[in-house]
Amino acid sequence: MKTKNSMKLFIALIAVFFSALAFHSCTSTTPLTREQMEGYWVLKTLNGQDARSQFAGALPTLQFNFDDNTISGTGGCNRYSGPYTYKEGILSAPNLASTRMLCTENNNESEYLLQLSGTNNVLSIQNDLLTITKDGRVIMEFEKGSAPAENYQVNAESLKGTWTLKTIDGAQASDSYTTEGGKIPTISFNFDDNRVFGNAGCNNFNASFTLGENGQVIISRPASTMMACPNMEGENKFMQAISDTSMITLPDANTLQFAKGDMVSVIFEKTSNETI
Repeated sequence: MKTKNSMKLFIALIAVFFSALAFHSCTSTTPLTREQMEGYWVLKTLNGQDARSQFAGALPTLQFNFDDNTISGTGGCNRYSGPYTYKEGILSAPNLASTRMLCTENNNESEYLLQLSGTNNVLSIQNDLLTITKDGRVIMEFEKGSAPAENYQVNAESLKGTWTLKTIDGAQASDSYTTEGGKIPTISFNFDDNRVFGNAGCNNFNASFTLGENGQVIISRPASTMMACPNMEGENKFMQAISDTSMITLPDANTLQFAKGDMVSVIFEKTSNETI
């Protein structure tokens, strides 16, 4: 009887040992090296779905800064950054902060930042993809990309030409300004006279401006022609959006953004290298 009891105890201990071993293998991973983590990572999937189906514009990105233990990137529109810890294969970044720009294209930025800011995410490399797993489920996959160039410098050369309104306060200009025979507003810069001019949708306008080295532009109250137009509300909204102090940036050679505070209010696209 004693031998039987001893055998049962031995079998039970073996079962416990292998159960513990299996649990350990499922909940731990080999930590990645700095060389494996460094670089510019672009989101490929989020919650098992192709990132392209969830982000109409730019895809989210991720970079590790090993000098100050921070991560940074874009959520598809806004930039984010914050401290992180990485121990025994576990990534924790609960204190991410982001800008608050008004994003005009549909994206799943809030879900991306929510998942990335978890405190118990397992980081691994699978099939050359940087993979983040939570509770045994893959929540994000990234592939290596090339870091984009910095914003174009804002100056007379980069601002030359005619810029046509693309969005205003998040709404497509083509939906707001083309009814009842209206036009989509435009703006051009004349650095010889320090003046801006264009069309507000119906009436032509012009105003003086000053441009600072950091992209700050101050546009005076525009003067315009006095035609009675069907969309005066839209014209007034456009005039107000470009007037006074704004920060202007050029994410690329053909995109011009006006921001007041942290909010992008208007976005233009270059439609001609000549002024109209």
